[in-house]
Amino acid sequence: MNVDPRIRMAAGIVMAVISYVIAVTNFIDGDIRSGVILTLIGIFFSTMLVQTTSRYLKRDSS
Repeated sequence: MNVDPRIRMAAGIVMAVISYVIAVTNFIDGDIRSGVILTLIGIFFSTMLVQTTSRYLKRDSS
């Protein structure tokens, strides 16, 4: 199944933002463990977003 890279990028942005917002909320509430886990999940989605964006830009430039 081939998903349009623009949809992947939009989903990556949404998922990363949701993860970071919930992580900050958990840190404020004092729940450190789930805050760290959600921060790592946000980093994962951010990394996937950067990789997808770079592949998309390389494909368009060639």
